[in-house]
Amino acid sequence: MFENAFTAEERPLGAIGDARLRRLHAYWDERRGAREFPGRPDIDPIDMHFALGHISLIDVLHEPLRFRYRLHGSIVAAWVGMDMTGKFVDEIPERERRGFSEDDFRAVVAARQPLARRGGENRDEGHWNFDSIILPLGLADGEINMLLLCVDYHTD
Repeated sequence: MFENAFTAEERPLGAIGDARLRRLHAYWDERRGAREFPGRPDIDPIDMHFALGHISLIDVLHEPLRFRYRLHGSIVAAWVGMDMTGKFVDEIPERERRGFSEDDFRAVVAARQPLARRGGENRDEGHWNFDSIILPLGLADGEINMLLLCVDYHTD
């Protein structure tokens, strides 16, 4: 399915070119207020209507650190050809995609900061570009227990 699947570069949050991702980051920032990051109860899907289908929610499980898709956005699932809802990231069949996702999720948990990426994928159907942002969500005690991921695939 993939050939040389990924090229990607981390982007400063101020350099996010995708309007949907900028808007989602602004919403996340507003909802966190003076806290390090908001919690899941602070986020309302209705407020993120502009990004629905592009959003995935990933549970962060500790000891050992693992990631499970609570929700895999329907638009993203259609682009990648699989729905990961309820599955662990380490169940992603493509080695490159699995490693890329785990590395990024681990980086967000370790840094306790959002991560924005721009990259591309070579697939059998041609080349796709993507922009993404991963936003941490947490508990009152400061533990990150969920990641809010938004990916926008495009062919330009």
